[in-house]
Amino acid sequence: MPQISVIVPIYNAEKYLCRCLDSVLQQTMTDFELLCIDDGTSGACADILEQYMATDKRIKVIRQKHLGVSVARNKGMELARGNYLFFLDADDYIHPQALSLLYGVAIKYQADVVVAMMEKVYPEMKVVCTTIDENQVGATVFANPFVTFLKDRRLRSSSNARLYAKPIVEEVRFVEGIRYEDVPFNVEVMYNARKAAFVNENIYYYFQHAESFMHQPFVDKNVDDYVTAINKVYEFCKTHCPERISEIRRYVLNLRVKMMLNQLVRKQKDYRVQKELFVKIQSEVMQLYNEGIISYDGLGIKHKIRLWLLLNCKSAEPCRYWANLI
Repeated sequence: MPQISVIVPIYNAEKYLCRCLDSVLQQTMTDFELLCIDDGTSGACADILEQYMATDKRIKVIRQKHLGVSVARNKGMELARGNYLFFLDADDYIHPQALSLLYGVAIKYQADVVVAMMEKVYPEMKVVCTTIDENQVGATVFANPFVTFLKDRRLRSSSNARLYAKPIVEEVRFVEGIRYEDVPFNVEVMYNARKAAFVNENIYYYFQHAESFMHQPFVDKNVDDYVTAINKVYEFCKTHCPERISEIRRYVLNLRVKMMLNQLVRKQKDYRVQKELFVKIQSEVMQLYNEGIISYDGLGIKHKIRLWLLLNCKSAEPCRYWANLI
């Protein structure tokens, strides 16, 4: 049984796939399995996967029709045999010591979740992976991961650049059919965790390119997905930790509302579409507010003003402008 299961959802990422897979196969820690979830890829991607699978028995390729990253990750979790799970996107890659570093910290501190740093890299950049002295690496350990997760941005909501102990994720799944799926997933996982650790080392290289999801225009479905993620988080916390609802609103839900508006302005350059989507966001947030999911309760004065602006401004740009001023 391998110590770590590396789960890679793959959908038509042939430009970057070899670099991604090589970065796993070149790890200093060798006790892992590499689960490649072929999410309905075509052409070159399928051929690359066949070639890699033939060269290394640790690689397993699981094929499915195109159902999205959440379904692919969930499939990998179902099949994973490792004691720990690590998620890697097919257009990203990792430091040669990534798995060794995370695993060493997990064992040393008996941490259920170990979080490290991500570095954004661009096509023109040359990344130099300097050797990390793992004996000298310090970790910040949190005995109450859920409370820390709500307030400490170092334990951000991304599922990348972190190692999960399998027992705390066995009953958790990514919400299927949406993006921003990391948010409800990590809220539930961090609630389950008994101890977490943070390591201030860049071990995950988050590749920025024009075809990636984060660089696509903000559209109608983005609004729907944000609202679904907000609702999922609220329902989980209302059931499992109602005493934390005020903090959830302030540090998780309200932040998603702000991000939704900011992404609309920054990523949707068609003013007509932007105007239509702002009306939709305002309507959705008003409904969340009326249902008590979004609230002024527990918010600081700046957050209260931002929320009031969103609910009352007539267009996106002045709303964002004034919100950023405060």
